[in-house]
Amino acid sequence: MLKQLLNIMNQNEPEHLVISAAIAFAVFTVFAGIRYLIDYRLKKSARHHKSIWNEAVRDVLSSTSVFMLFVFCTLLGFLLLDMPVAMHSALLHITAIVVILQCGFWIGSIIRQWIKIRINRDHQKGVPGTGYEIMSYALRLVLWTVIVLLILSNLGINVSTLLASLGIGGVAVALAVQNILGDLFASLSIVMDKPFEVGDFLSIGELTGTVRHIGLKTTRLTSITGEELVFANSDLLKSRIHNYKKMQERRVVYTLGVEFDTPPEKLRQINEIVREIFDTIPNGRLSRVHFSRISQSTLDFEIVYYVESPDYQTYMDVQEAFNLAVMERFSREKIAFAYPTQTLQIQHASSVPVPPGDPVFPFAGQDVSPLK
Repeated sequence: MLKQLLNIMNQNEPEHLVISAAIAFAVFTVFAGIRYLIDYRLKKSARHHKSIWNEAVRDVLSSTSVFMLFVFCTLLGFLLLDMPVAMHSALLHITAIVVILQCGFWIGSIIRQWIKIRINRDHQKGVPGTGYEIMSYALRLVLWTVIVLLILSNLGINVSTLLASLGIGGVAVALAVQNILGDLFASLSIVMDKPFEVGDFLSIGELTGTVRHIGLKTTRLTSITGEELVFANSDLLKSRIHNYKKMQERRVVYTLGVEFDTPPEKLRQINEIVREIFDTIPNGRLSRVHFSRISQSTLDFEIVYYVESPDYQTYMDVQEAFNLAVMERFSREKIAFAYPTQTLQIQHASSVPVPPGDPVFPFAGQDVSPLK
C-alpha cells in the first residue's frame, strides 16, 4: 500500500499534490466549521429555553465522527490525483464505505432521538412509554443489517449469492424459531398499534388483570386476586381483549321483576319511581325503563342506565344506591318483588264421580272394614 502511494506521488507534479491537499483541508475545515457553528448556536439557544428537538439535533450532530470526516476529506484529496484505474476504483469503494458508516451513525442517532421524543410525548399525556426498547432494537437491527450488506457489496462480495446461500439456512432457522419470531413480531404490533399499554385493565376470556410488563415474548398481568398472569404475545393478539381503561362510562342493563298480581296503576307508577330515584343518584344517568316482558312468574321491567365513570367502585356505589332506594320506594308504594313460585290447583275429590273399581280409588264402593 505504501509503495502504491509513493507511485501516485511520483506520477503527479508537486503543485498538483499541494492543490489536492489544500482542497482536502478546505473541505475538512468547512465541514468541521459548519458542525461547530450549528452546535454553538444550539447550545446558545438551549440556555434560554430547553427543547427536546434542540437536543435531538445536537445528538445527531455529535454522532458526526471527526475521524470519519478526516478520512473522507483525505480520500477526496487522493481522488483528485492521477492514478491507475484499479487504484482509483479501490479508493472510491473505500470512500463509499466511510460515507455508509457515517450515514449509519446519523440514522442510528435519529432513531434513538425519535424513540426518546415518543416516550417524552407519552409521558406528557400520562401514558407510560411501553415497548419502545423493542422498536428501537428492531429498527437498529434492520439498519445495521442493511449497512453490513452495503459494505460487503462495496468490498466486491456478491451479496445476492450470499443471501441466496443464507436463505436455505434461514428457512431452517425460521422454522425452528417460528414461535419466538411470532411473539417478537406480535410485540412490535402491540407497540405500534397500541391495543393496550402498561397500566390498562384487561379482560381476556375468563381472566382479568392489570398490564404490568410488555416484553419481547410475553406480556404479564397482575390479576385482581394478586397472582401474575403470563401470556405469549402472539396468543394474546389472537384473543378477544376487553380493555376497560379505554372505557369512558359504563352501560348497565338491569332487570327488575314484580309479582303477577301487581295492579296496572302500580305498574305504570314504576317508570316514574325509577326516574325519580336516578335524579338523586350522583354519577348515574338513566337511559330508559320499560315494562319489557311477562315471564312465567314475574312481570319484568328492563332498566338501562350509565355510570359516568369507568371505575368499578363507582359502578358498585351507584348500583347499591339504586337497590336501596328502589326497595324503600316499593315498600312505601306496596309493590312486591317477585320470586319464583308455582301454583298447584287441586279439585275437591267429592265433586268428581269415580266409578267403582277405578285404579285411582281401587276400593271405591267396596266394604273395606276390618274382618270380624
